[in-house]
Amino acid sequence: IAHDFNNMLFPILGNIELLLLKSSDYDNETKESLTQVYESALQAKELVRQILNFSRHKKIERQPLEIQNCINTVLKLMQSGIPRNISIKKEIDPSSPPVIADPTQLHQIIMNLVSNGVHAMGKTGGVIKLSLMPVNVSQFGSNARIKPGDYICLSVSDTGMGMSKEVMNRIFEPFYTTKGDEDGTGMGLSVVYGIVKDMDGAIKVHSELGKGSEFKLYFPKQMKKMIASQLHTPDLNERRDMNKDQIHLLFVDDEDMILKVAKSMLDRLGYLSTTMTDPLAALADFRKEPFKYELVITDLYMPHMNGNCLAENIKEIRPDIPILLCTGFSDDITLDLMAQTGISDVLSKPLSIKEISDKIEKILKPKMSII
Repeated sequence: IAHDFNNMLFPILGNIELLLLKSSDYDNETKESLTQVYESALQAKELVRQILNFSRHKKIERQPLEIQNCINTVLKLMQSGIPRNISIKKEIDPSSPPVIADPTQLHQIIMNLVSNGVHAMGKTGGVIKLSLMPVNVSQFGSNARIKPGDYICLSVSDTGMGMSKEVMNRIFEPFYTTKGDEDGTGMGLSVVYGIVKDMDGAIKVHSELGKGSEFKLYFPKQMKKMIASQLHTPDLNERRDMNKDQIHLLFVDDEDMILKVAKSMLDRLGYLSTTMTDPLAALADFRKEPFKYELVITDLYMPHMNGNCLAENIKEIRPDIPILLCTGFSDDITLDLMAQTGISDVLSKPLSIKEISDKIEKILKPKMSII
């Protein structure tokens, strides 16, 4: 299912990304609509990855993230579901630095806390306020288990019914909820608590009956050098002088729509490319002209011949050719299997232009420097 879903997401994300690269051709309303669709598709991509990580019990992948961008994305996604009698206010300190976090988890935190506030105000309505600022924590109390230092504080408050001390003592327990059966499972706040603790952060809750509640989340402030090194993204046009038009790639996938998007991406990056839906035909073409291509990119699951088998056959013809395996589900790919079949690296669907650019450059950099 994950493989099929990622295959469906590939052309959606790829086409929108290609359209956004032509953003100067559109008016502001069109650009905003495209951006919202792109962000929603990215959320779907991250959700699939998160589900796979959860089912495999693998460590999640963190990256530098601007919390204010995550707040804006979540509020856009939730906009249609928030009642009109509830207003949203934001107080964002622009000096707030990025945090190292998993994108899906950070979105999940914000979404759960906003949803919690919406439920707390019910039909009466009110105000949900999100604020973000850098703070220095000198002492939190013995039971807070947080080290003194610099943090980024995310506060989400509401003007709802508030909580009693008894409820506050239990809100982070799994399956504990004050909602009805139709409104939730009671996992929301326990998930938030687990994510924040796993990030070496802390949560403080203040609530008064009849006045509302406030959740303050403290995320460790990362060193600027660490953030800068991880935030660097190469310009897609910065290596145009490397004669990419002399590099010919073979891309094999049984999904025609995926090939169309992949070819558009490779064209955008300046590479020559040949795409084929039939691995047997691709093998025959390679056998006829083995030195025509500098790199082969192949899907894993295809009729007639899978990607591993195609890689083995191509390596028998030309052992030095690098091969990228492109798949929507990489659980079956091990280092031993890669060594056995001659696969150089793995690309996970759905791809972004930057991801495919980085992988190709990593593999072909020695060749590109001498062309």
